[in-house]
Amino acid sequence: MLTFKFFCTHVILPTDNFPSQQATSSSQREQEKYQHIDKECMLVGFPWRIVAHGVIVGIDSTDMCHSVALGNDFYKVAIHDIVDGNALLFRPSSNIKRLLDVGIRSFVAWPKSMITF
Repeated sequence: MLTFKFFCTHVILPTDNFPSQQATSSSQREQEKYQHIDKECMLVGFPWRIVAHGVIVGIDSTDMCHSVALGNDFYKVAIHDIVDGNALLFRPSSNIKRLLDVGIRSFVAWPKSMITF
């Protein structure tokens, strides 16, 4: 009868971060972040439908749109075509509530999760 004994002091998992992986991950995140700048996109409204077409012009959380910083979850988009002018904005103000209020060739802050490419 054969018996096997295995001794393992440490199992390396794919989720373990080594210094070389951390540097790569950081540079990959920066590259992924900037891959969307100047990219054409479609804005999705609620209910789930395309409400406008535009181009991503701001991705940094400190970029401003209508006097408010974008934050981590929004991109600044230049509107090129409005499909549904009555679509409500995710960040309305006192006088800007719908896409029609923003208009073509203007900017809007739109959630990253509601943008398709």
